[in-house]
Amino acid sequence: MQKIEFDFKLDTPINYHKGGSEEECKMLLLRAPSYKNRKTTIKLKQNFMRALKSLEGSDADQKKKTKQSNENPFTAEAIIAALFMSDVDLNDILDDFEILLTHGCCFIPPEVQLIGQHYNQISENDLTRLLGEYIENFLVPSWMTQLMNK
Repeated sequence: MQKIEFDFKLDTPINYHKGGSEEECKMLLLRAPSYKNRKTTIKLKQNFMRALKSLEGSDADQKKKTKQSNENPFTAEAIIAALFMSDVDLNDILDDFEILLTHGCCFIPPEVQLIGQHYNQISENDLTRLLGEYIENFLVPSWMTQLMNK
C-alpha cells in the first residue's frame, strides 16, 4: 500500500511564525500529491523517467540483479544520483518541486502550509534529500511495477 504521508527531518532547521513569535522547525510533514497536483507530478515523473532513460545501459547488470532479488532500486539516494548523472535540468525539477511543496504537499507540523518564504530557507542538502525521498515515497510506487517488468 502506498504511503499517504511521511515525516522528513531537516538537518538545518528553518524558521516560521506562529502566534506572533518566531519558531524553529526541524521536521516537515510531506503528503502525497492529489489530483490537483497532477500537472506538476507528471512533469516530475517525466523528468525522472528521462533521467533513467539517459542512463540506460550503464546499469543493465544492476537492473538484472534487482529484478532477480525483488529489491527496490529506486532509493532516495539512487534517485538523486540518477538525476545528477543525467542530462535532465535539475533546476527545472526543483522549480516544479517547489510548486508541489507549496501547494498542499508539505506542512510544518501539524498544519502550517509550507510557503515560499519557508521553502527558500531549506538548505540545499536538505532539499536534495527531500526531493529524493518524495519521489521514492510518492511518485515511484505508482509506476514501479511497470518499470520492473520491462
